[in-house]
Amino acid sequence: MPRRIFGRLLAAGLIAVASGMMTDGRAEAATAYVGCPLSVATKGLVRGGGTGWNFETVRSRLTGARVFVSGGRQMLECVYGAAGSVRRPAPRGMRCTAAPRGFSCTSSAPGPTPVLRRGEIGLFDGDHVDLDTGRRVPAGGLVDFGRVDLQFGHFGRSRVIGYYLRSAPRALISRPWPRSRGRSGCSRAAFLGPRDVVRLDRSLIGRYLCVRTAEGRIGEIRIRNYVGRRVGGGYVRLGYVVWRR
Repeated sequence: MPRRIFGRLLAAGLIAVASGMMTDGRAEAATAYVGCPLSVATKGLVRGGGTGWNFETVRSRLTGARVFVSGGRQMLECVYGAAGSVRRPAPRGMRCTAAPRGFSCTSSAPGPTPVLRRGEIGLFDGDHVDLDTGRRVPAGGLVDFGRVDLQFGHFGRSRVIGYYLRSAPRALISRPWPRSRGRSGCSRAAFLGPRDVVRLDRSLIGRYLCVRTAEGRIGEIRIRNYVGRRVGGGYVRLGYVVWRR
C-alpha cells in the first residue's frame, strides 16, 4: 500500500479559540488586541498505511508573531518553532503590528473629512465666487480680489465667442480631470498659471478641477452644467468642496 505522510498541528481547541479571536478582532473599538490561539503547539506525523514505523511528535511553545502582506491584505502569523505556524487575515478595516503573544490592531478607517464648506453654485457671465464662504459676487458688483477665487467670463468684445473659468489673482486652478482627486490629490496638483484659463464646452460637464483658494485652502470643483449662450450670456453650475487647512 502506498504510504502518505502528513504534517499537521494536533491542536483540538484551535478552531474554537480562533473563532473567538476573530470576533474580538472585529470589535468596533479603534484599537484591538488579537492573541495567538495557542501557547503550545504539537506537530505529529501520521501514515497512510504500512507497519513498523515509529512516530514522533514535536511540541513547541509560541516563539514569535509576525505580520506580512499576501494578495494585498495583511496576514497575521503565530510561529511555534519546529512545530510550525498558524495564520489568519488581519481583521477587516484594521492594520496590525506584532505584539507580545499576539497582535495590536488599529482601525485604518479614515477619520472625519475636514471639510470647511461643500455646496453648489450657479454663475452667470462676469460673476465671481468666493468658495471659502460660498458667496457669489454678481457682474458689476464690488469684488474683493483678496477673497474671491474664480471668475466665469467670455471671450470676445463685439460678440461672444466662448466662455471660460479662470482663477482670481490670489487663487489657482488646475486643468480639468475626469475623476475626483480628493484633498490629497489636489494638494499635489499642478496648477495653471495666473493668466491661463479653462475654456468651457459641454464635453467638460462632469469633470473636476482642483483649486487653491485666495485664503490658501485646497478645494475641488465639479462642472455640473454649462450653457454657452451667445445672446443673453452663459451659465455654469459648479459643485464644490473646500477643505480646512
